[in-house]
This record gives sequence, C-alpha cells and structure tokens, in this order.
Amino acid sequence: MICKSCNKEIEGSDLYLSKQAGMEGHYHWKCFVALCRKANKIGTQSLEGTVISSGIYESTTPSGVGKEPIEND
Repeated sequence: MICKSCNKEIEGSDLYLSKQAGMEGHYHWKCFVALCRKANKIGTQSLEGTVISSGIYESTTPSGVGKEPIEND
C-alpha cells in the first residue's frame, strides 16, 4: 500500500485506513495524525477569522444587559 500523504510504501502495522470524509484512503498513522492536526489548525483559524470579521467577537456583553460594578474596583 502507498500512503496517500507522503506517497511512500506502508509496511507492517503502520497502515491506517481512513474512512473520514475527504480523507479516505491508506496512510501511515503518523501522516494521518499530521494531516488531521493541520486541518484542525486551518479550520480553527478560519472560524476565528469569520467570528472576528462578523463582529460577534467584539461584543462581550449581551445587548441590553448592563454591567454591575465590581466592589473595590
């Protein structure tokens, strides 16, 4: 079997068969984990960018709710 990530031969117990959508195929376990981490990092950055650009991130207090002063502040 050939690893879908690094295109090298997979030998022995290092073989991992992914059925995950968009990542179907045979991988070295380490290659699969590295791809998942990269995909999660890219997905997180994309989500953060969307939240910040939509203005949701800027509002930390729900509208219509006043802040109570903290004693000794």
